[in-house]
Amino acid sequence: MKKIKNYDEIILEQNTLIILDIDDTIIKFNSMGKTWWEDILHDYEQHHDKQTAYQLAYDDWKAMINKDTPELLDHELFMDLLDRIERTNSKLILLTARESTMKEITLKNLKDCGIHIDPNDVYHSSFKGEIVKDLYETYKANQFIFVDDLLKNIEDVITTMKTYKIDCYLMEHENL
Repeated sequence: MKKIKNYDEIILEQNTLIILDIDDTIIKFNSMGKTWWEDILHDYEQHHDKQTAYQLAYDDWKAMINKDTPELLDHELFMDLLDRIERTNSKLILLTARESTMKEITLKNLKDCGIHIDPNDVYHSSFKGEIVKDLYETYKANQFIFVDDLLKNIEDVITTMKTYKIDCYLMEHENL
């Protein structure tokens, strides 16, 4: 695993399958800072049990992503990454932990940021290691890359893919 601060640190070979997380890896909501989730969850836990607090925080998060307009973390460098993907005959897959019932709003959020992607190339699962393994076994590529902003997702992929060759990048984006 390699820690990176922006997309220009991702090394692409010819015919790469690059799997990117969405939230806080590609896009951000200015109304929610990096510690927003922890802060709101902590506030709810002061007055509710853990399960109720989680559900209330999750409901707040869903309301915000339905209402607010996201932006790319770094428009210029992300567009450059898309150009490099095209020039190297590579393939982009987006993998989000958002529920599959949120597919429509996810595609709208991406479109709002100027990302036009085939809906079939956007996967929804909190079990990222299993999805990455399925994609690895489906696509014939020379290189496989997974990028996420959460260490737990990187660790899930590394654990699931321990017998496979995959480059994992932990995105600690400088614009968050």
